[in-house]
Amino acid sequence: MLEELFDSVQLGKLRLKNRLVRAATWEGVADPDGSPGAKIEKMYTAMAAGGIGMIIGSYTRVAEFDQPTPGMMGLFADGQLAGWQALATAVHRYDTPLCAQLVLGGAWQRPDGSSPGDNLSDAFTEADMAGICALFGQAALRAKAAGVDAVQIHAAHGYFLSRSLSPKYNTHTGEWGGSPARRSRLLVAVYQLLRQQLGSDYPILIKINCEDFEEGGATLDDSLSACVQLARLGLDGIEVSGGGRIWRTGVKTPSVFAEQAAVIAHHSGVPVMLTGNNRDPRQLTKLLQETEIGLFGLARPLLAEPDLASRWQRELVPAFCNSCGGCYLPEGTGCGRKKALAEQGKTS
Repeated sequence: MLEELFDSVQLGKLRLKNRLVRAATWEGVADPDGSPGAKIEKMYTAMAAGGIGMIIGSYTRVAEFDQPTPGMMGLFADGQLAGWQALATAVHRYDTPLCAQLVLGGAWQRPDGSSPGDNLSDAFTEADMAGICALFGQAALRAKAAGVDAVQIHAAHGYFLSRSLSPKYNTHTGEWGGSPARRSRLLVAVYQLLRQQLGSDYPILIKINCEDFEEGGATLDDSLSACVQLARLGLDGIEVSGGGRIWRTGVKTPSVFAEQAAVIAHHSGVPVMLTGNNRDPRQLTKLLQETEIGLFGLARPLLAEPDLASRWQRELVPAFCNSCGGCYLPEGTGCGRKKALAEQGKTS
């Protein structure tokens, strides 16, 4: 029997009602202390009510000192747990799992406030590596305590773990750099600590660049090396993205990283989620049936149509989103194109 978008799917011990996942993005409207807050709860509840299979929360900082963009959610303090508990409860009403995406965006900062630099080099000590892992571990434990169903390690889009995989930025001459396997070592160490702390049944995912698409950056072979290592250790799922921030580039290629995601899915043997310009349900169904890709991430389309998953169950018509990149609004992320059309209607 041919697989369909609205078949249920297993992600580790987690059962998703369909293969469509809300991929993480930045909303910029979290509470000042890093708690999700009412605006994010309203946004995620609309997507859950709209039929999405799982929600991956916007990139969430694991350290108070690290804030790549304003209005980010955080899991670096126990005081943030109540907001996460409320968010998980809200989306669970619609049988929708919630996953927290954990990120170290910029440079690692030691407890004394010093930093060995933005990128992995010989200035990093074993204590630095342990400290980075500990940040992710503490954040993941808070997510689990708050009733969040899974965590995702963010190793894409040029953030710290992504740079550690890149020969351009990882210049460590010891066991943490050099070959693809050694450049994967920090990501593997983060995963292993999370697995140890969260237990064998708790779903752990990664988000990874298929390629960095820059001179000297990580290649598909580099990404594949990390994915295969993690798969052997029990990783539950891989989200495949690429490069820096596709929404800023104007790239409109449908399902732009499909070819690379198919390779990773074939060689890793764990569920792979393709993210990046997934707009046409007919194209996604074709990929589902012709490759080993098992899930599809949607971010910008859900800003315009929170109920897109339900609509696709009724009609296989492409998303309203056309990858214009006009998602950043004064009030936070949203669909600029839809807002402009609404304003035109008011003035016409």
